[in-house]
Amino acid sequence: MKLKYCLLIIMILALSITACSKEKSQEPIKLRIATKMTEVFEKEYGIPFKEENPGIQLEYVTFPGYGWNKEEIHSWLQENEPDFLYVSKLQYDDFVEADIILPLDGRVSKENFDLSRYPDSLIDMLTLEDRLYGIPIEYSSLVLYYNKAIFDKSDVEYPLHGMPWDSLMSLAATIPKINEEGKEQYGFVDVITSSLEEALFGMILDAGMSMNLQFADMTKGVGTTQSKAWHELWSTIIDGYQAGGVDFVPLIDDSDKPEDLKLETQIERYRPFVDNQAAMIIAQPDLMTFLGNYEHLDWSIVAPPGDYQYFMQPLIASIIKQSPHEDTVWKLIDYMSKDETPLLLEATSKKWTSWGDIPSSISIAEKIWKRDLSAFYNHPVIPKGLIMYDHLPDNVFQAYREESLEQIEMILGGEQNIENALAAIQTRVTEAILLSGE
Repeated sequence: MKLKYCLLIIMILALSITACSKEKSQEPIKLRIATKMTEVFEKEYGIPFKEENPGIQLEYVTFPGYGWNKEEIHSWLQENEPDFLYVSKLQYDDFVEADIILPLDGRVSKENFDLSRYPDSLIDMLTLEDRLYGIPIEYSSLVLYYNKAIFDKSDVEYPLHGMPWDSLMSLAATIPKINEEGKEQYGFVDVITSSLEEALFGMILDAGMSMNLQFADMTKGVGTTQSKAWHELWSTIIDGYQAGGVDFVPLIDDSDKPEDLKLETQIERYRPFVDNQAAMIIAQPDLMTFLGNYEHLDWSIVAPPGDYQYFMQPLIASIIKQSPHEDTVWKLIDYMSKDETPLLLEATSKKWTSWGDIPSSISIAEKIWKRDLSAFYNHPVIPKGLIMYDHLPDNVFQAYREESLEQIEMILGGEQNIENALAAIQTRVTEAILLSGE
């Protein structure tokens, strides 16, 4: 009798332990999400992910700004204990350098995760010291848009992929300044937001990045603008402008346009192109969203001029090393990156065709946009994919900018030549490096 009683007690205890274990196992897993775009992330990825995975909850933590040092990043890490990181390339590099992101090479291999779906340029820029630390979810970059009808009517060959800047200027100069209807027409167009000098400096800056040119050597402590490459580039841009190779136009007031054809303030510079007045313009994917309302335009894209893509910014999903939920975080990354997710976002909110970024999967992006998008990604990318000169002290870049603006103004006024201008810029940059103490 005692034996039966003891066995009964043991069975009851075992059942109780099992029930407690089940109850404990059913407690939701809480992932702490670090991103600046908390509301957008929750709407686009958080809510549908949680619907598919009711046992997982997401919490959002305060996110640091760009440019934090290692100590600041580690302090933030200890205070907030995030599991998942969703950042741009600029911040990604900071976190990799701080050694807080988990390399994903082993996980990618274990899960047979197909990286070939993504542009090589994206994977290359996220691979640091031969390790991959994040999966690109979406990105933006630059292409050269061109109006095929204007080229056809002008009997001029279409622009080529990654053509040199001087070829772009020469091509643009062949486009008639007045079209068949007697209206003003531009070969290659950009916008003046403050002054002509600023516009030319901005183009020189972009062109320099596209050729991976450096204006300062911090190791040697000197400016480096007195070179054949810089001289040719300045001549190309300034002579090209003076010969009609580029037109700078002011932002256009579109208040009288129908609501569905208005452009938001930050992209009014696209107006000459969408109004059929410009043969070429360099722009991000957001221009495609507006061209959808201008079906009469026959347009195409090629990679921007130069040897490198000088603006590419992906949003990257990563796992924090200290997270106790590595498998669950990977589940979230896998959900965000699977082909069905961007298609669902397009179907439910027109995320891509109304906003302008591009899903990182090549086949899915081209399915959504219904065109070849290789011009956005088939160039190698400059370091960081944006702001190639951000490793320089602020005063060095500021010296380069200020002296360049002064020299451009004197060149346009016939008071200076390019050779002497570059010498003056190099001297000013060298002085700034010495003052920086680096």
